[in-house]
Amino acid sequence: MAGESGGPAQLLCGLLLLLATAAALAGAAIVDERPPTTAAPAGDLGAEPGAIAELGAELTPEVARRVEELRGVEFDEVPLPRVVDAAFLNDLNETEFRRREGDPVEALADDEAVARILGLLGTGEDLLGFVEGAGELAAAAWDTRSDDLYLVADATTTPALIEFFLAHELTHALEDERFGLPDPGSDDADRALARTALVEGTATALMSRYAEVHLSAFALAVSALELDPGTTGFPGYAVEQLEWAYLGGSRFVERLYRLGGGWGLIDNALAHRPPASTAQVLHPLLYLRDQRPVEVEVDAGPLRRAGWELEDSGTVGELATAQLLALGAPRPIAERAAAGWSGDRYELWSRDVPAVECAHPCREDLALVIGWRWADAAEATEFAGTVAGYLEEGLGGRRSDRGAWALDGGWAALGVAGDAAMLAFAPGERLAAALAVTGARRASSGSGQ
Repeated sequence: MAGESGGPAQLLCGLLLLLATAAALAGAAIVDERPPTTAAPAGDLGAEPGAIAELGAELTPEVARRVEELRGVEFDEVPLPRVVDAAFLNDLNETEFRRREGDPVEALADDEAVARILGLLGTGEDLLGFVEGAGELAAAAWDTRSDDLYLVADATTTPALIEFFLAHELTHALEDERFGLPDPGSDDADRALARTALVEGTATALMSRYAEVHLSAFALAVSALELDPGTTGFPGYAVEQLEWAYLGGSRFVERLYRLGGGWGLIDNALAHRPPASTAQVLHPLLYLRDQRPVEVEVDAGPLRRAGWELEDSGTVGELATAQLLALGAPRPIAERAAAGWSGDRYELWSRDVPAVECAHPCREDLALVIGWRWADAAEATEFAGTVAGYLEEGLGGRRSDRGAWALDGGWAALGVAGDAAMLAFAPGERLAAALAVTGARRASSGSGQ
């Protein structure tokens, strides 16, 4: 995976992706048992760094040539892989995390508080552990800061796996050299995830084609069976987003390839116009029309007047909205309800307790307001109906006579007006209701605060 200072996802390689891809290829092994076309020793190399480094250096020139052929772009200089362990990538990832502007630990605490309030993060789960343990999920990495290519010894123990991962990482290296991989940034999580999906999707799409042409499906499938995805203990929603960046990103890239009759649209996306939202990745025609998220105003007047302070703000995005709804509804229903997404904004407010000190699930200490705009009023209504299931089935909420929901540690209320919907979490029922109902009306009218 491409590695840079944009966040932990930049250093992960999707072992879940490998398992999914290998399982799919295994079906073809019944009729396709051709051996790898690269001359390489058979068998398991174990986790011996010397043997892996030697084979990686031997394979790289030919793998790079094939990647060039499939991608239609040539290297100026082909990097050779360096074999490391997961601990090395953990240290590298933490160093990149600490280089972020401002206070990265405080910013991560804000993200964590939002996830706790929404029910995405369970007791005992934390995002800092996800950052610090990111190397445990890695099989290989391309570091855009240092232009270094890494293979992880424990995850690349057979020639098939080494070649498979080299195809992915060399695609990153080639595109970084030619276009400069787009910086996901850290100001907006949804936009960052969309850009990651472009980068990982391109490498995944090419890696899949490489496997079809040059690798034995049987050998790859057998190698994958030996791997442990290693996701135990990591937040499920974060792992799901990571997997989507590979698989959903690959679907996006394949669609652009078909529509453009080649790599032209993808080259332009990498060099000039990466997707602006996960909605554009999920619905490539939105990307082609350059339909960007609309701005949404959150009316937090009741909080400001009561002495609360804004602690954080950002965008949930269509993908994460579907993840929320899926806590209380079957995935297809959740995705359909989220598909009319046109834009959103969330604001996290604190008064006496900052996010870094809030007690799980943080609803007694903080207030969270999320405003969505939808394609039309019918889409907003469909979303609202699914939100009720999320609050009741997903969060265990009990609906009151006033239409709000009593939750563990606080309250939630939903307001809908026209094409706008506002969901508010607050310690008290009256405050949550005021934020939701008034906020939805103002968001729909576009009058702002």
